[in-house]
Amino acid sequence: MCKFVSLLILLAPLSAQGMSCMGPITVCHSFDTHSIVFQGRVVEVIRHPSPETTVTYPDGSTAASVVVPMTEDVRFEVLEIFKGNPGHEIIVSGGNGEFREGQEYVVFASPNPNTQTAQTSVCSGNLGPANPDWDSDLAWLRAYPTAPPTARIFGKVTMRYGVTDIPSISIKLSGEKSLSTSSGQDHSYAFNELPPGTYTLTAVLPAGYTLFAKDTAAVTVHAKGCAEIDWAVAHDMHIRGKVTDTGGNPASDVPVGLLHPENNRTGFGIVTSQRTDASGNYDFAKVDPGDYWVALYYLGPNNREPHVPVYYPSGANSSSAELIHLGPTDVRANINLVLTPDLRAVNLHVHVVNQDGSPVIQAHVAAMDPLTPTQFIGARADENGDAEITLYEGREYSLIAETSGYREPACAGPVKFVAKEGLQLGTLTLDKTVQQCRALQKPHP
Repeated sequence: MCKFVSLLILLAPLSAQGMSCMGPITVCHSFDTHSIVFQGRVVEVIRHPSPETTVTYPDGSTAASVVVPMTEDVRFEVLEIFKGNPGHEIIVSGGNGEFREGQEYVVFASPNPNTQTAQTSVCSGNLGPANPDWDSDLAWLRAYPTAPPTARIFGKVTMRYGVTDIPSISIKLSGEKSLSTSSGQDHSYAFNELPPGTYTLTAVLPAGYTLFAKDTAAVTVHAKGCAEIDWAVAHDMHIRGKVTDTGGNPASDVPVGLLHPENNRTGFGIVTSQRTDASGNYDFAKVDPGDYWVALYYLGPNNREPHVPVYYPSGANSSSAELIHLGPTDVRANINLVLTPDLRAVNLHVHVVNQDGSPVIQAHVAAMDPLTPTQFIGARADENGDAEITLYEGREYSLIAETSGYREPACAGPVKFVAKEGLQLGTLTLDKTVQQCRALQKPHP
């Protein structure tokens, strides 16, 4: 029998799906992939602080910055050997906070070719005594030499946004042996006592569900070994539609965003995005249940894409957009949108000076459209403090100018205006801190 390794002693939550560690963390997998396996007691933890770094400021002054120690070696007294030849004592590196002096652990490691130590990591599946499966995992390791030469393939079914409606799925196994099973109430499945060899697994889902990845997986298992194959399932839900121009022609390569309401500067969060195909179509598939907006050019006009955001239904803005509700198995089709014409670009001149009237060389000029506050259009001033910035006619902007460095005042503005051809913005004088400028530039609810 091959059991899960408990991850209670690791520094971060891990899973076979791979949040911080990639691949399964099981006793049999860890045993199979490491050449040194032993139970030992920590005699000493030897920490290695990172070297001191120095920051140099523009005026030539310096400040030291010490990074928190991130590496350590651990000296173990070896109590029981399961694999390899660690000797009576061994130094293991790579645990990085996982091990405590005086505690016993089962360690999975490999020789480090560059040092005299062995190497492990928080992704190796090391076991601590707080592990609820400590006794049974030790029993598995001790029984390994006389265990039958069979293999095990197992896994679980997960859903991205919760566990309340995870379906039971069928898994078919073909290869050295052909079998089928279904996931149980705990959403797990297993094929036990398999002949070693290469197998193909196929997942079959009930109507209304789909997989995030492929529905087949190939795996090779060795004698006494195991493999974990998990299946990430989603509701087979869609929001799809077509984008056309004002003449009814398909609009290809247009960015479409799937958004959800959020309390931030934009009022939304981006769930996902895609660009329309050659026929102007888009399809957001495998979408979680919830409420969504669909919008074109949702980040607002910028130097690459001179378009205002268009929300569904066409003509709506962010305040009048329709929330599209998706329940399990829903398909919302014909969420069609009409692309607005390109905005007309206009070039505006800005002159940036210090308080004594001298030009601010290489000043950064940034204009923000209050309706799309995450987007900035920028320009850089020349040696005379002059900058040309390209904006879009008829759009309202809030513009500031900043200088690099840490001395204050380092910012001018904001200047608020509606862009139009021939508009004179005049001279901007650095008279505020950067923080003051940006606070004034932010749109107010």
